[in-house]
Amino acid sequence: MTTGLSFVGREAELEIVEARLASSRIVSLVGPPGVGKSALLAELVRARALGDRMARVVCDERHTPRSLGEALLAAVGTTGVVPQGSEDEEIAAFARLAVRGRKNVLAFDDADACLPVVVRFVSACLGASAASRCIVTSRERLRLQGESLVVIDPLGLAEETDDPDEAVQAAAVQLLVARAKAADGRFRLTRQNTRAVTALVRALEGLPLAIVSFAGRFGAVGTSELVRQAERRVGLFASREIDMASRSRSIEGAVDASWANLPEDLRKTLATLSVIEGAFGLEGALAALDCDEDPKARARVGQAIEALIERSLLRVVWLDEPRRYAMLRAVREYARERLDESGRAGEVIRAMVRRFAAMPRPRAYGDPRLTDFDPLTYEQAFASAMALGLVDEAAKLALALGTAYLRRGPYGRYVELLTGVIALGESLAPELLAELHLDRGLAHLLGGQRDSSFADFESAAHLGRAETRALARSKLGLAVGLAGRFEEARRHFEEARAIVAGRELPDVEGRIHKDAANVFSEEGTEEAHAALVAARACFVRSGNLRERAFVELLLASRLCDEGKLQAARRMADDVVDAFVKVGDERSLGWAYTIGGLVEQELGRFGVARERYAHALEVTKRVGDVQTEGLVLGYLAGLELELGEAHEAVLRGGEALHALEIAGAKHASSMVHAVVGCGYACLGHRRLAEQSFVAARASAKDDGRAARAVAVDLLAFAVFGEPPGERDAVLARSPVTEEVRFALRYLGSTERSAEEPVPSSRTVREVVMGDDGAWIRGPDGRVLELTKRPVLRRLVHALAREREKAPGKAVSASRLLKHIWPNEKILARAAMNRLYVAITRLRDEGLVDAIVRTADGYLLSPEVGFRRERGPAPPAS
Repeated sequence: MTTGLSFVGREAELEIVEARLASSRIVSLVGPPGVGKSALLAELVRARALGDRMARVVCDERHTPRSLGEALLAAVGTTGVVPQGSEDEEIAAFARLAVRGRKNVLAFDDADACLPVVVRFVSACLGASAASRCIVTSRERLRLQGESLVVIDPLGLAEETDDPDEAVQAAAVQLLVARAKAADGRFRLTRQNTRAVTALVRALEGLPLAIVSFAGRFGAVGTSELVRQAERRVGLFASREIDMASRSRSIEGAVDASWANLPEDLRKTLATLSVIEGAFGLEGALAALDCDEDPKARARVGQAIEALIERSLLRVVWLDEPRRYAMLRAVREYARERLDESGRAGEVIRAMVRRFAAMPRPRAYGDPRLTDFDPLTYEQAFASAMALGLVDEAAKLALALGTAYLRRGPYGRYVELLTGVIALGESLAPELLAELHLDRGLAHLLGGQRDSSFADFESAAHLGRAETRALARSKLGLAVGLAGRFEEARRHFEEARAIVAGRELPDVEGRIHKDAANVFSEEGTEEAHAALVAARACFVRSGNLRERAFVELLLASRLCDEGKLQAARRMADDVVDAFVKVGDERSLGWAYTIGGLVEQELGRFGVARERYAHALEVTKRVGDVQTEGLVLGYLAGLELELGEAHEAVLRGGEALHALEIAGAKHASSMVHAVVGCGYACLGHRRLAEQSFVAARASAKDDGRAARAVAVDLLAFAVFGEPPGERDAVLARSPVTEEVRFALRYLGSTERSAEEPVPSSRTVREVVMGDDGAWIRGPDGRVLELTKRPVLRRLVHALAREREKAPGKAVSASRLLKHIWPNEKILARAAMNRLYVAITRLRDEGLVDAIVRTADGYLLSPEVGFRRERGPAPPAS
């Protein structure tokens, strides 16, 4: 497309392509249909220095070696006669003539239209002259030695917003606005139409071909109607550009051309995989294709997925293990139509659902089957089972999903999922219904909704097998005990033990004792130690080394609470060895954490920091975000105890971020309190007050008396409430590790006659370029953001909020939508990316400027902020 309109959204790709051409002789621009590969190539010719050196030929499915050679000579501007001969002889002759001219960069546009012919021409041209370069646009690679790939993705999207200035930061919106104005000079992006415009580009998935086709209709069709049309069918309209190949005039036409070039087996694979909406892993593909689990079948499916990725019909959307893939909506809808035409759709969906429901369910953290467990594919199967009314299969899939949800959240989502299945209770076997109620009760309990768990545990306690009934009764005892109803909890534990009496269920009996120990520990009685000893004996009898080690970890924690630090230290070391032996890295993280707490109480701060570092390494490796957040909170407390208030605030912010990702904000009371203490030491009293408000709210939600007491003691240290109240506060709870930490900090502040000392850091102001291309931090360092789009969008969002509402935080979810609006990735992964971006900004000069509160991130109200016109100033 060479319409002369301004080219938007591909500046980074242009620079990458130019750099690759300088170092590689073959550069392939590869991407899905309609993504704008040809437009990018046209811009290279039009606006870059390559224009005088590049000859561009548009490939066509009708091209023969001779006709393509003639088109190449015409593009180069060379004349010559190539005599008739074999195809190889003719290609070699055309190549020798083509490379004689001054245009030594030969561009083959839409190469996949006649890919075998293009491959032969590229190879011949490169062989004919060492100075020649070739660049191709294609939906699949050439597979030639030395080929350098540049993957072209859809344009960046905008979050839903009414703010035109915010929306236009997204490349997809920039393209739509530019094309809409070209079609109708009256078009403007306003507060009235911005939300509809952002919805439109999202419905079009940021594909330039689709955006261009819709933008030209703004004068005749309203924005809201265009959104409805786009949501019904992405390829509804063909582009009116007269200089586009017919196969690229519409999204549907572009996909149809790709489909036509697929072998029959890949067509069948793509059509079958179209039943999966959203991302899927290898397990999901195997289930949809109803393949056996043998290695040969896995290899065949893996090869098919790789072939579809190489043809730009599948995309990798999650690089971590297990890998996950997805189709663009236009591709999936086209492939699903082909599947429906074949009459196989219903059969494929039912086979996929039954395949997943029949898989062995990993139900414990140490289960080796967790290695390949992909919750997203189970979610796809679960949704299909619910839609088809396959109730038993839906229940089994929901319980399998508990492996992921009960391990790391989000617990609220799992509650919603289980509620939908439980509503079909009359159709379910009692044992399945009991397990569903048990899991929903656990999700409520882990998610901080303790009171909501009572009814589910009570229901499960009257259904199913003895094992399920006993576990439900025990969990009910745990829930009411954490609510402070200790006598009622005892009755439930007695009933649970009565259910398993006389049965050989030592694992269940051990779990009952473990739940009882948690409650008795909260009550502050000696029964806690006896319950843990009993639980340990049960797991020794069953041979469950992992559960035995976990109980010993709880014993070490209790010894720490009782002040028996040397004994706790020895036991924590033994537990580390046990968890290494059984390969339970999630629990290993906790073992390191307990070891760190013991060392901190012993005053061995260097060793404590080392233990916490080991814990963080393990929890990050296994993706246990909740434990990672808690460990970061302990590390923040260590920094505070060492007098490093600034580090305490930073580590505390990271902890709050992780706990929010895990859906465990109810467990953040101590972290908020530590952050509040850090802010107070730095002289930010208002932020300290906000942190303690959040700490008390979290402690109330959590219901743990010891944490509430520790928060109150830390508040005494910060705000100087009368010390006479301390005894009354301490009487509300046993003296746990958290309470002792608070007492140590309170004692340190009482020993000091001085008020909290403001930070010694020089805090001036943040200055930002008017166009957002640079920002200068309080320390005088200047960050160039022109080529760092992620950081630029992040800074823009924080600056806009600072200007509109100083002191108001931007929630993490809003930041994620603004920074990565078009990426379909797991929420936890997106939050991790946000954390990395925030950390990068802090490391590069904004450490005093960006602060974390319970509501999100903001530019500190304690730091000045203004915009400045012109280029970036020199660093000061």
